[in-house]
Amino acid sequence: MPPAERPDSVYALHTSGVGFTRFAAVVCKISGENTTFDASDYAAITFVARSEPGSAANIHFSFYEGNVNFVAPMTFGPDWERHTIPFADTLPLEDPNATLDPSAITAILFNVPARVSFDFWIDDLAFVR
Repeated sequence: MPPAERPDSVYALHTSGVGFTRFAAVVCKISGENTTFDASDYAAITFVARSEPGSAANIHFSFYEGNVNFVAPMTFGPDWERHTIPFADTLPLEDPNATLDPSAITAILFNVPARVSFDFWIDDLAFVR
């Protein structure tokens, strides 16, 4: 249960850590038992997030497809804030020529840079048309 209440919310994903030498990530494997998740009926993903005081604010959200992360940098502040990430606004990290195929998403990730302290909450994650 998040310490900063949100109307109509009971549970939220919470993560924290410090001391990672490469990076840290929360990985949400949205494909379930399947190899991939078909999000081709949607145009974006949306969620609400906040960070605890003293937490690193810069987060990289990414759709993971094949061996490529399609990244959207963002900032989490101390108040709950809605973030909506259109598929078209993500940039391929490992292969600059790659194009996101929404029908083949394996996971979504929230990446944190190396050597920072982080403590944040994610709630109401959903795909949108």
